[in-house]
Amino acid sequence: GAAIARLHCAGIVHHDLHAGNILIENACSDGPKNAYVTDLQSVTIQPRSGHASADPMHKDRQANLAVIIAALRHKLPQSTIKHLIGGYLKTIQPHQVMSDDKLQNYYLKLMTLARRHDARVMRARERRCLRNSRYARHIKLSDGWSAQVYLQYRYPKDEYLASRLTFTVDDWRNALAKPERLLTEGTVIKQGGHNTVREMELQIGSHSIPIIIKHTRVRSGLRGFWQALRRSRAMRQWLWAHALIMRDIPTAWPLAAMEHFRWGFIFESIFITEKIPDSQNLKLTLLENQNLPQKSRQRYDLCRKLGEILRNLDQFGLNHRDCKVSNILIQKTQDKQDNILWLPYLIDLDGLSRLYWLRYFRHYQTIIRLAASSLELDNITNRDRVAVFSGYILQNLQTKRVFRHPNSERERQLWRYLSRQARKRSGLEN
Repeated sequence: GAAIARLHCAGIVHHDLHAGNILIENACSDGPKNAYVTDLQSVTIQPRSGHASADPMHKDRQANLAVIIAALRHKLPQSTIKHLIGGYLKTIQPHQVMSDDKLQNYYLKLMTLARRHDARVMRARERRCLRNSRYARHIKLSDGWSAQVYLQYRYPKDEYLASRLTFTVDDWRNALAKPERLLTEGTVIKQGGHNTVREMELQIGSHSIPIIIKHTRVRSGLRGFWQALRRSRAMRQWLWAHALIMRDIPTAWPLAAMEHFRWGFIFESIFITEKIPDSQNLKLTLLENQNLPQKSRQRYDLCRKLGEILRNLDQFGLNHRDCKVSNILIQKTQDKQDNILWLPYLIDLDGLSRLYWLRYFRHYQTIIRLAASSLELDNITNRDRVAVFSGYILQNLQTKRVFRHPNSERERQLWRYLSRQARKRSGLEN
């Protein structure tokens, strides 16, 4: 923090100030540590410099500090980020003391700028899964089949087994050598007119992985003709799954997207994901197995996590037009202290789309759809719905608070609006 402050005091703004461009001397020892800034082609020098003119509230300096925070906030605790900001403020203006409220507002402003910077970077990076790299590869198969396959992930995640594994192109060629096997073997989970979902185990190299296969056939008629011209359903889900994982929104890990072409047109597609262990969709869990947590605290935490997923979708400008209880997976697992955890996952990504500014009047449609699909379930109480709604709107320390305080009149008005819209969508009277 002090090194960045000295940079700003000298009138220097480094527009690519991520963690890879900062070197730390004696990083592994207990001695003094000095920071060095590298990769200087993105540097601009402002005409005024020094402590007298180095205002920490200047928008360019705030945006520049938010760049390094965006790179560190996923790896470091919030207390460490606050120490970085404190060291920055103490160095750039040593004689100025901020009040607690002003310091908190400054922190929230930086977190908002960091989130926006993250969104721009993620938007640029999410399409990498469609290109050939060391992380994904496009391969040709027999009989008109081709596939975009997963090879490795740069930052493995504990909740996904596949993210910690590394595959080769040859592993995938052998695993997908017979596409018809994926269409006939395994257990059928869901059978529709044009979609079939199966569960099976797939041998990829030396790893046997439980997978979920979603097979989609192109419709007949004019609608099928347009479907054959655009990107396949499997490839769209492949892209959306990577976009959600990059934004830390839990979903099934994408392994491969296969397309079958005939005469240059898409005939069918297959989307392969890792199976989430010990999980069931929320509707099945409620109606058949009664397997939701009974302890009020665990139930409240699950509802809050679900609300946060919906809120993150909105914050990143995403809309799920098919968000319903059957498209939410609930996983029952344990942490390192053997405490039972209930984790929600978002699946069936066909309904995802981007919310551009002209369509922001549909900003709350995702939570409205989920509320509407839950009205007929007796096991979901109003207390559960309020907990989901609280997770949706309450303050997240990495973003600005949406409402001024939790019990505001605006919050109550929105809740009544959501309730009315949910009842209208489900056909119930007010």
